[in-house]
Amino acid sequence: MMRSMAWALALVALALLLLVALGVGPSSIDVPRAIAIALGGDAEPWERAVILDVRLPRVLVGLASGAALAISGAALQGLFRNPLADPGVLGVSSGATLGAVSAPYLAGRALPALAVPAAALGGAMLAAVAA
Repeated sequence: MMRSMAWALALVALALLLLVALGVGPSSIDVPRAIAIALGGDAEPWERAVILDVRLPRVLVGLASGAALAISGAALQGLFRNPLADPGVLGVSSGATLGAVSAPYLAGRALPALAVPAAALGGAMLAAVAA
């Protein structure tokens, strides 16, 4: 019972924070107006562009990247059966850095756009396998 209440409270807090994040920014659009615009209410073209083209994608990408980091951290802890396991302790971050930095030096200037992220992923995987 207590666990389900904690999950419900966390989900309500997440929803409220996502809605508040739609209203936060340098443009003067308050939170209730931003929520109304996101739900399809009437708005000026610049307000609609700010909310739907700038803030909403930013909020959704932040949510997705946070969830991905949480899942990957839980996966590392489960894989190594160590509640203190994280990429820094295991050397995965250092392996990714080595791969990302060495790719331009090994390939030269004729480097495809996805070569650096791919090299970082490869370095992280090698470090995880070695750990």
